[in-house]
Amino acid sequence: MFATDKASNSIQHGVPSGVCNIIFWISYKLDKAVAQTSTPTNIKPMADFILISGDKVMFNPTFGQAIVTVRPGDLIGTGKDKINQKLVCVDGDEKKVIVPGCTYMTPQYSIPGVGILTIESLAGNQKAKKTKSGGKPVLLKGASFKAKFQVMVPAQQPSPPSPIPDTTPQYSGTGTFISMNLKVKGR
Repeated sequence: MFATDKASNSIQHGVPSGVCNIIFWISYKLDKAVAQTSTPTNIKPMADFILISGDKVMFNPTFGQAIVTVRPGDLIGTGKDKINQKLVCVDGDEKKVIVPGCTYMTPQYSIPGVGILTIESLAGNQKAKKTKSGGKPVLLKGASFKAKFQVMVPAQQPSPPSPIPDTTPQYSGTGTFISMNLKVKGR
């Protein structure tokens, strides 16, 4: 079959035809098994708690080289529906979270500077695929979002005669949501 040539009908490249046929058969079966175990297209997204007005935005203090004195932010929902008499949060509400006046330092710049914390982008499991309010996807608790620390007043490195300012305009980090809604989930 595949491993033999017409002249010898038993050996090609020093391998007996029976062995080559077995190798081909195993390869064929493995390919078929992998095709059957690949991710099905009908998997439903996992349900998670819907975020509502007043839920907390918790920033992790490590932003690359910068260590930020973080404070929680508050979500303000603009959805059309309510949970616990509070508006649900929808796509875009995360962009309105701003936590100003957070101090920071780095190993090199030990005189504290000041900046603003914001949410840069949500994780894929933090925006509902199916559940909507007012036509917009609702926000879900999910895992970690990407956060941004925008430097307003640079930290400084002590150096006579005058300190040297940090030239990095922003740092990247992460954060999570803490929800007061522990009953209603979305997908």
